[in-house]
Amino acid sequence: MDPQVGFLHGVWPGRPSLALDLLEELCPSIADRFVASILTRRMLVDSDFMRTAGGACYLTDTGRRRFLAAYEEFKTAEIVHSLLGRKIPRSSVPFVQATLLARHLRGDLPAYAPFVAEV
Repeated sequence: MDPQVGFLHGVWPGRPSLALDLLEELCPSIADRFVASILTRRMLVDSDFMRTAGGACYLTDTGRRRFLAAYEEFKTAEIVHSLLGRKIPRSSVPFVQATLLARHLRGDLPAYAPFVAEV
């Protein structure tokens, strides 16, 4: 599989289109869910952000440490993969999905099974 050639993202020199395609599928169930959870649980507070005169907003060192600690906990949590029917670490989902896509493209699987997160 050529990482430069994707299905959703066009070929562009130096852009790993296939990796971006795989991550596109996981954004709502992993990235968006993580960010929404830390905001709703108020794990970051106003003092964790620094605003610049130009309007940009950055995490402070303390905020970055909190964010990364929460992310480490989030990604090591085990979830049940709907196709595999067993628990895997959340951080393994991209690898599993890439493997499923490769197996489908080789003809080992009749269809690609997208990742569906449990609610």
